[in-house]
Amino acid sequence: MATASDLDLWIRASLGSAGETVGPAFTFALACELVAVAATCIPLAIVGSVIAWRFTHNLAFVGTVLQLTGRVALVFVPLMLVIHVVHQGVIARSGGKLGKPTGRTAMLRAGLYACGWDLATGPAGILAPLFVGKLREAKKRLSGNSNLFREATTAWLRDVHGVTGARADTARRATLPYMALLVLVALALVSWAFHSSF
Repeated sequence: MATASDLDLWIRASLGSAGETVGPAFTFALACELVAVAATCIPLAIVGSVIAWRFTHNLAFVGTVLQLTGRVALVFVPLMLVIHVVHQGVIARSGGKLGKPTGRTAMLRAGLYACGWDLATGPAGILAPLFVGKLREAKKRLSGNSNLFREATTAWLRDVHGVTGARADTARRATLPYMALLVLVALALVSWAFHSSF
């Protein structure tokens, strides 16, 4: 969760040391996405099941609701990994063309470590500070999704590639077609989950 509030830490962890592999970053990313997706889908499954039972009193329909949320969770765990890696890959490629290049391993680690942001700014990350009385931190994480990608991209381009200003805007815009395509893929997969469940 620290990588959501300390982008320098995210960059240092991503660059790592010579010979460092992507294994630990992948394990970290998978764990983060599993917890982040579960923290969203489990409450949705519970609420959906209660509503389904309340209005239908049909256990089969409750089972369908649980099946749907399970399929959506199975779709989103790998999809979120892909989204982060693709976003970071496009940024690294654009940054390398406009400034100093970086290695593929560092790019992959950066995308995988960025999966921690989904945990930090999701339900689990927002609720965690509330348990220790840090309302201000919870509010910060709640608004984190709206600007975190932009701030992280700006920091990466500046600190790793030496790209700032208009050139950084050009690199950021390069991600738009890829992100739009991935949104369409996400919609298609969610539609598949609905179609398969009902």
